[in-house]
Amino acid sequence: MDYFVAYKEKKRNLLKVRKAMVDYALEHGMKPAAREFKTTVKTVKKWVKRFREDPENGLLSRVGTSKK
Repeated sequence: MDYFVAYKEKKRNLLKVRKAMVDYALEHGMKPAAREFKTTVKTVKKWVKRFREDPENGLLSRVGTSKK
């Protein structure tokens, strides 16, 4: 699964891809998740961190929203 392809294509299932990536990272580690989803460790860490902070809305994009 390629995270960047899903992101660029604005697939409807981007949240599912992010959730799958986070689940994989929590089970197997950050580096293996980055390899599996063809992305960077930094991207995996970002989504894991956001998911841990807010499991309900943490995987939503923050583009165009102000951070409070």
